[in-house]
Amino acid sequence: AFKGERIGRALVMLGTFMGPLSQWFVFWLLARSGGPRAPGEFATIMAYATPVFVASGWGLRSTCITLREEHPFPAFLKLRILGLGVGLGLIVGIGVLLGLHPILVGAVAVMKIADGVLDLLYAPLQKNEDLLSFGMLMVLNGIVTAFGALVLAMCSSSPGVIVLGSSLGSVVTMVVSVVRARTGWGGGKTPEGRSGELAHLIAVSSPVAVWQVLAVLGANLPTWIVSLMGTSADVGRFSGAAYILTVGSLLGASLNSMYIGKYRTVVARSGSAELVPIAADAVKRIVLGGVAASVVVFVAGVDVLSMVYGSGFEFSRSFLVCLTASAVLTAGAQITNAALLALNMYGDQMLVAICSLVLSLVVILPFWISGTGGGMWAGAVCAAVGSVTKIGLSWWYVRNSRRLFSRRIV
Repeated sequence: AFKGERIGRALVMLGTFMGPLSQWFVFWLLARSGGPRAPGEFATIMAYATPVFVASGWGLRSTCITLREEHPFPAFLKLRILGLGVGLGLIVGIGVLLGLHPILVGAVAVMKIADGVLDLLYAPLQKNEDLLSFGMLMVLNGIVTAFGALVLAMCSSSPGVIVLGSSLGSVVTMVVSVVRARTGWGGGKTPEGRSGELAHLIAVSSPVAVWQVLAVLGANLPTWIVSLMGTSADVGRFSGAAYILTVGSLLGASLNSMYIGKYRTVVARSGSAELVPIAADAVKRIVLGGVAASVVVFVAGVDVLSMVYGSGFEFSRSFLVCLTASAVLTAGAQITNAALLALNMYGDQMLVAICSLVLSLVVILPFWISGTGGGMWAGAVCAAVGSVTKIGLSWWYVRNSRRLFSRRIV
């Protein structure tokens, strides 16, 4: 069982990183097939589709995993489908307003709808700590996404057709998940529905939905700050270095996926008293690993990035260490987020996201008022303050969860 758990964790980690890599591969295929315009349209529609469908998901996956009240899985699925219908209408409208190719918009819509259903189908696996099945499905999604895009790129140079091929990953994995889930939604006895259940789930999940939307905004905020306060060259250089932040976000997402089911089980068995030291140990290990990573970046980061990107991409050591520290704290904050979800402290988690976003904006005011430029450092400081706020405040809530019990949403 322990060996299977370790393999499952490895697969979840691999699957988490394969998702963005497969999307980058689609972007590369579009660039090779149609020049800069095709990937530009794809990036544009994805920039709108991602927050739209994150919002339309309404945080149901997280509440399905962690909510201590038992609800039948079809109730969550019904709400998810309704939300995806709203998201579909919005993204089609955006595509029409922007004049984007209808096949491309349709392909992205198919991908996002399948992703939305699949996202919820993952919930019972995480709830039951079945990381092996969860990780295998994630890896399958990444492989079929890349393979489908490659096959259709060999048949057609149409951007819409290539993206439609990439959507096969989500569709195929969704079908496999549905077939697997037909044996029972999450296993065990299915709870009976109750009057007003859908309205209750909407209300309970609303803080999680707000948190997820704010998390998307917070992840993009440093780049937006650089674009406002710096030059286009600054944006390019910052984006090149900001992949350090992306690695931290992906690592955090995989850790959150691994631990959320385990933390829920711990809380159900022993409450917050047992969860606090377990979460503290996980955060401690991440921070120690981050210290080692910061040393490596300090010693070799400047030379490595200069070699990878070429001339014009020179960075100071302190700038790269600042981004690395932010990435590590972002990963650690995902562990504390998993603990807050397991404790059903959804409202407190939303407050953490709000405070993080506000402080990230406040801290750039000196850069803005001085008018001396410093756009790249403004973005780095914005990322650092956001990360420190998220992990610090969320950990405070976790440590004081027993005293704050009366403030929980559920």
